[in-house]
Amino acid sequence: MPQTSKRRRRASAQRTPRGCRKLFDLLSDYLDGRLETTPCARVSRHLGGCAPCREFLSSLIRTVETCRRYRPSRLRPQAAARARATLLAEYRCVCLRPDRHREQES
Repeated sequence: MPQTSKRRRRASAQRTPRGCRKLFDLLSDYLDGRLETTPCARVSRHLGGCAPCREFLSSLIRTVETCRRYRPSRLRPQAAARARATLLAEYRCVCLRPDRHREQES
């Protein structure tokens, strides 16, 4: 079988959902410049031929930028105490229910 045919088939297989899922595992390292040369080239090649993955990467970049820009506001101590009490009450209600433990033991 000619070498170019094998390459085409391999490139096509990389653009399948399975190939895309493998790519997703590498995208954070790809963005951070932490991939070695061969995997980095593989990701670049895949992105060159896969519009959905390029869109996903673009979305990931926007998400990372948004997270980096985010600066949480400070709650007044009284509001923080109320929020903490509410969250703790919800946690106790949902996670510490006796019937929930019985369901998990079954």
